[in-house]
Amino acid sequence: MDEQLSLFESSQELKNNEDQQVHTKQVSVSLNIAFRNAIDRYLSEGLESAMQMAERLLKEEGAPKERLITGKPKIYIDVCQYLDSLNNVQIIEDKVDKTDRIYRLIK
Repeated sequence: MDEQLSLFESSQELKNNEDQQVHTKQVSVSLNIAFRNAIDRYLSEGLESAMQMAERLLKEEGAPKERLITGKPKIYIDVCQYLDSLNNVQIIEDKVDKTDRIYRLIK
């Protein structure tokens, strides 16, 4: 069974995560090159849903199968951060219910 992660963490865990996030922001992306290449390919194929990209990374690229308590793949967050860092991609829709983000290549 896949591990479920909670959105609620102790203050020490939160501080540790913030320290790690500061480090990651300097690097910009925490996805390995194979996952970034796959996302670039998905974008060129016309796929726009960050959730669908994350699910394809699980199925096709061997990404870790961990999920958040909401059911979203944990890698979804990394996918969105990577897409946000790209200059040739824009957010088309950030769904009100926060279930997904839609991105499109700028042509």
